[in-house]
Amino acid sequence: DHVIPWQHSEKLYSLAKEPKRLILIPDGEHIDAFSDRHGDVYREQMVDFILSALNPQN
Repeated sequence: DHVIPWQHSEKLYSLAKEPKRLILIPDGEHIDAFSDRHGDVYREQMVDFILSALNPQN
């Protein structure tokens, strides 16, 4: 990411409480979560995390 270094993600992840998941997209850029480039991968990961966080028994 040319706006915010990916290392910031690791720092925030290390400080976050559970449940948590670090999602790193190789060659991802700042707003790729909303783009056709990597958006589908990001959204799939986010939905999976949210569903697992809401239902930790699965």
